[in-house]
Amino acid sequence: MRRKIQLSTLSVGRCFTEVKEPGGASEDSKEGITRQAPILAADDAWKVVGEADQGVACQNARGVSKTFPEDAEVVEIPRQGFDRLVERG
Repeated sequence: MRRKIQLSTLSVGRCFTEVKEPGGASEDSKEGITRQAPILAADDAWKVVGEADQGVACQNARGVSKTFPEDAEVVEIPRQGFDRLVERG
């Protein structure tokens, strides 16, 4: 499992996802097992694009822009994974 870091430590071009509480598991009634989605959604993958007046300017893999506070806790993800999500659209 990757560790949490402050968003302000990431330079332009680095990618991340927000820290989320564990959950989202669903039961498969046929098998009686619990599964979790292993793939990061494009809406949840972000890239640092620059500084903003009130934080860090970022863009997700769908092209949506958002400003996050500098002290936000995030988990860095590989740039290649972000780029694949962009390609999938």
